[in-house]
Amino acid sequence: EPHAVGKSAAAQWHDQRMRQIQLDFVQRFAQPPGKLLDIGCATGEFLVAARTAGWQVEGIELVAEAAEAARQQHGLAGATGCAESQLHGDVQLDVITLWDVVEHLRQPMAVFARCWEALKPGGWLIFAIPNINSFDRQLFGNAWLGWETPRHLFFFDEATLPRLLRETGFEQRGAACLVGGRGVFQVSLETAVRETGWEAIIKQIMNQLLTSLWPYRQISYRLNKGSVLSVAVQRGGA
Repeated sequence: EPHAVGKSAAAQWHDQRMRQIQLDFVQRFAQPPGKLLDIGCATGEFLVAARTAGWQVEGIELVAEAAEAARQQHGLAGATGCAESQLHGDVQLDVITLWDVVEHLRQPMAVFARCWEALKPGGWLIFAIPNINSFDRQLFGNAWLGWETPRHLFFFDEATLPRLLRETGFEQRGAACLVGGRGVFQVSLETAVRETGWEAIIKQIMNQLLTSLWPYRQISYRLNKGSVLSVAVQRGGA
């Protein structure tokens, strides 16, 4: 596939595995057939996995080049632009996903309100956000990748996330740490040791270090203390 040019077989397998893990999380709560919209769909790999599973899929992508790649490479229906301008209340979707998008939104409450309007009653909004309660955030402090200023604009915790959901008509049904632990840990560690004199040594042993920390990542996932938290919420109201 054109989007896979330049990636090793291992990297392609890893990407496909991550998409499948995300899809499995969606399908804990909703099953095909149905209409699924992915906001921030990039070049459409998650949508390809969802379509293969039986969903009727569509995407919205802000970056024009990525949206065009999704259409040309995968034959996906998709709009170019921001969620605020592209979401319409008469769509009546079963599922909307936002993978690593919410923290970039200038108006997350407005986008969630639009999602509520576009979903069927009882429909699902499923999203992933940086987990500020994660072990990695506590370990790395300001070097934690999840902050990623100035690209990340909003962060949510056990107080602010329920408020966002309450004010936009959603009810939380589930949350889990699924993906992202290895990559976030690596970049956070590289940032933390930069200019300390240990950077070259850490880079030499990085793969062995990350492999040895597999138990740490699995424990953090099981305790919902991974760096990326996936959340499933359901539209309430008529």
